Amino acid sequence: MLQQFWIFFKNLLHGDFGSTLLTGRPVMEDLARLLPATAELATVMIILGAGIGIPLGVYAAVNRGRASPIMRCVSSHCLALNTYLLDRHGRADAV
Repeated sequence: MLQQFWIFFKNLLHGDFGSTLLTGRPVMEDLARLLPATAELATVMIILGAGIGIPLGVYAAVNRGRASPIMRCVSSHCLALNTYLLDRHGRADAV
């Protein structure tokens, strides 16, 4: 087991991440193919999250106590949507 780990670690240092269990292709090929779309999606989600979250946070702070249940509901839904979109994106490209 230790010998397998050493071989794997040595290959990592040379840029060889092995092959995927799902497709059998080299991991670096899949990373190179999927990384641009992942970075684009993450950037859009960060911008949307900040664009929605900051104003909602300011509104909740100004209306302390009254807006709290609404803000919790909206933030929970936004977090769930973000996770869904990221998961959906990854599964759609992996197949």
